Amino acid sequence: MAETPFEGWVRGESMAICLGAQQTRKPLGENPASPLQQSYMNCGLEAIRQVINKVFEREGKRPVSQELLLLYALRKNLTVLPAVLAGNASTVLRQMGATTAYQQQQLLDDFGIATDVWHYLQGWEDALARERMCTDVLIPEVCARKGVIVTVDAAILWRPAIVAQMGLLPGQERGRHAVVPFAYAGDRFLLHDSGGPFDCGRTVTVALLKTCLLTSGPVVVTKEAIWT
Repeated sequence: MAETPFEGWVRGESMAICLGAQQTRKPLGENPASPLQQSYMNCGLEAIRQVINKVFEREGKRPVSQELLLLYALRKNLTVLPAVLAGNASTVLRQMGATTAYQQQQLLDDFGIATDVWHYLQGWEDALARERMCTDVLIPEVCARKGVIVTVDAAILWRPAIVAQMGLLPGQERGRHAVVPFAYAGDRFLLHDSGGPFDCGRTVTVALLKTCLLTSGPVVVTKEAIWT
């Protein structure tokens, strides 16, 4: 196993959050997906659910399940549904749940969690805009232990074997994906990614995260510290 720059208590909290997310997924449909990862197109919902449940834990409340948050977002019209929903019930369910940064902000606000939305610098080259967002926002806000949700290109972030298996290509619209940079140390981020069964708690380089950031997706940041 590769060395990690993160202290044991950080790793411990990360593992507890990832395990908690898994244990509160009860996928619906005839052929339910594995609870080890998100069950629908709900990466943004799974990102903010970590924040909500951490706050609820401190308040002594029961955690919100994946399905309850999805149904709540659908009822509030705070999801981006695909143009066509086709197939059996299980397939249709898995097409639901995508969210924009502003829908994530509204949902967090509904749960009493205030956030800011940071935009990339308009008119700047993508590489420079990503550099500034990483340096000026992601690193300091993650170090302040705030909840941060970023939009990335999964075709760049995910391991090549997974990308090939899913038929993704860099730049494809369906490569859009939301993740939580949970901690920062040295030149590494500890990343909570609900897209893969073993990617919650994955360590990635700053260079990799910077490269896969999508400037078309604003960054959601809680106003207060969330993590221990």
